[in-house]
Amino acid sequence: MDFAALLKDRIDLSRIPFSDRSARIMFFRGRQAPEPGERPADFFTVRLAERWEKQQAQVGHYRQRRPVIDEFVFIDAHGNPLPFELTTYPHEVIVDTPAGRVRMCFTDAETLFFILPPGSIGMRFRVHAPRGQVDRRGGVFRGTRNVAYTTNVVLLSNEITAIDDSTLQAMFVAESVDGAGFLLNITPRLGFNRAMPDPVATLDAAAARWQAWFAAAPPVEARYQRQYYYAWWIMRAGLISPRYYLTREGMTLSKIHYVGVWQWDAFFHLFIEGLQRCGRSDLAAELRDRTLDLVMQRDDIFEYYHRETGEHPPKAAPIFGWTSAVFIDLAIKASNGVVI
Repeated sequence: MDFAALLKDRIDLSRIPFSDRSARIMFFRGRQAPEPGERPADFFTVRLAERWEKQQAQVGHYRQRRPVIDEFVFIDAHGNPLPFELTTYPHEVIVDTPAGRVRMCFTDAETLFFILPPGSIGMRFRVHAPRGQVDRRGGVFRGTRNVAYTTNVVLLSNEITAIDDSTLQAMFVAESVDGAGFLLNITPRLGFNRAMPDPVATLDAAAARWQAWFAAAPPVEARYQRQYYYAWWIMRAGLISPRYYLTREGMTLSKIHYVGVWQWDAFFHLFIEGLQRCGRSDLAAELRDRTLDLVMQRDDIFEYYHRETGEHPPKAAPIFGWTSAVFIDLAIKASNGVVI
C-alpha cells in the first residue's frame, strides 16, 4: 500500500505540524491555526515540544511560548517573499514557489534538511536567541536552544540583524545548483550538525522509515484505513527523545498540548470488556462501532468529544496519542470480527 499517498496533505501545517519520531521540532504554517474563512499564514514557524520550566517566568508557558523560529519565508534575489503552494506527506513537505520546488525532511531528530532548486533563492527567518553570527556556510545562534543554518552553495548575501534583545533575524540569498541543500539544526547541545547529506539518499531514507512503520501495522478494513494510518502517524510522531532522562523513548499524549510522558489506565476498554463479559456482546459491539465512527468523522484525533453532540470542545488537545491508540486497537478488532 502507498501509505504516503493515503496520508497526502493530512498534515496541514496550520493545525497539524510536520514532525518525526524522537524529534522535539514541530514545523508549522503560521503561529496559530486560521479561523474559518481566513487564509492560512504566508510564513512558517518552528516550535519545540519542550517545557523550559526554568525559563517559564521569562518566556511563558510552553503552550503560549513564542516559536524558536518565526516568520520563516523563502525569498527571491531581491529579498521579496515568494508565494508558495504546499503538499505534505508523512516523510516530507513540498513547497512550490516561483523560484522552483523546495523539498524538506528530517535528517535526524534535531535537524531539518531542505533540498533547494537551481537558481537564485534565499530564506529569511527570526530566531529566539540573543547572540548570533554569520560564517562562510551560514550562521549560528546561541540561546536557550542553539540554532545553526548551513548551506553548501555560494552565498550571494548573508546577514544577521538584531530585532530586539532576544530576537535576531537571518537573511541570505544563494545561487543554488542541482544537489544543493540547506540544514536547520536546533539543539540544546553546544555542537551542531552541519554536515550536508546527500539529498536523494536523505529523502529516500525518510520515506523508508515511515513506510516501514506503516507496513508493520496490522491490516484493517478499507473504511478504517484513512484514519487508522493517521492514528499510526500520531503514534510515531508522538514519540520523543528522552535526552538521557529516561532509558526509553516516551509517548506524548499530544505533542502540541501535552508535553510529557504519561501512563493512562485503559478505563475505556473496561466498558466494552465489561459488556462482553456480562453477555451483552451486542452493546459491546455497538459501543465499539460508534466510537470508531465518531473518531472517523474528524480530520484530526482529539483528546475527548462532547458526550451528546460528538464535537470536540475547544480545550480538547489535537493529535492525541491515547485516543489514537484506542482507535487503532478497536479498528483492528472490528476488522477481525472481535469485540474485545
